[in-house]
Amino acid sequence: MADESVDAERARPDCGASVFRDGVYHNIGGVDITPKSGHAGIFSRFFLEDRTGQEPKSELPIIKRTGAEFAQPPSRKTKITWLGHSAMLIEMEGYRILTDPSFSDRASPISWAGPKRFHPPPLPADETPPIDVLLISHNHYDHLDYETIMKLEGKVKKFLTPLKVGETLVQWGISREKVEQLDWWGEYRLDEKVTFALTPAQHFSARGIFDRNKALWGSWVIAGEGSRVYFSGDSGMFGCYKQIGRKYGPFDFTLMHIGAYADVWPLAHLTPEEAAQAHIDLRGKVFVPMHWGTYRMAFHPWKEPAERFYKEALRLGIQFSLPVAGQTIENPESLPQAPWWRDLE
Repeated sequence: MADESVDAERARPDCGASVFRDGVYHNIGGVDITPKSGHAGIFSRFFLEDRTGQEPKSELPIIKRTGAEFAQPPSRKTKITWLGHSAMLIEMEGYRILTDPSFSDRASPISWAGPKRFHPPPLPADETPPIDVLLISHNHYDHLDYETIMKLEGKVKKFLTPLKVGETLVQWGISREKVEQLDWWGEYRLDEKVTFALTPAQHFSARGIFDRNKALWGSWVIAGEGSRVYFSGDSGMFGCYKQIGRKYGPFDFTLMHIGAYADVWPLAHLTPEEAAQAHIDLRGKVFVPMHWGTYRMAFHPWKEPAERFYKEALRLGIQFSLPVAGQTIENPESLPQAPWWRDLE
């Protein structure tokens, strides 16, 4: 039997426009996701804790891609290529859409410190084809990477961001005309067939010590004539998934983060089991995991997110795909599902 208290909590929040008060944005219901041990405690754990199992010893399998493979115009049929972490190259309705690209060696403001990649980008920035829309979910370094954005800027027609995140792009020299900033439930219409909507998420923003929550965060809906895609960005478990599903679902694909959860920040990221439930709340059809297997962003074993999600998806009967980085998903009837991580150290 379902936990009625959990169901009630998921249904409770008023998922309206964002709340900007006292110079910062707030999560729905005023939820505070400050780490239980404080930022100093988190920082020390990352540097002092035994990392055994948290980073792979084996070379991870990837499928290397080149620009030549994307030389033809994008397909009207939906195709999704996982480029590692939260970077998804989506082809649908004749457009190419890229989410949260981070192709740098480290997800950090410091070139010699911070989370280091487990594998090279399967499609380097200089090989990336022209992008019609680049979506940013929030301004953390593993989702908004300066080096990657500047390498891609000339290939991108339009950047869509949450409120205030686009200001960072403008400060970097990107033309304001190329940047559109949305509030939660705001929509951007690409044409008569494709609409983008920024939807709520339970998370936070920061790029430094003094700018916490001064920019908004969110998730994205891509609503096409032939299919619909949901991109989660980063979020904890909260009630708005059901409302998003009612308004914009059902979704042909939900691109959901399953990694970087921890007991010290339980409200900021989904566990694999929570992600599976969020997929159900969203009325998703095919679940494609992301935000795992590229950077060490938490303290769990590197392959634990995939293993936990794999077992939960089978238990719940969820249709899913678990690609290696660089792999393209295009046929819902033949999805890559093999647990490829199990034989790796």
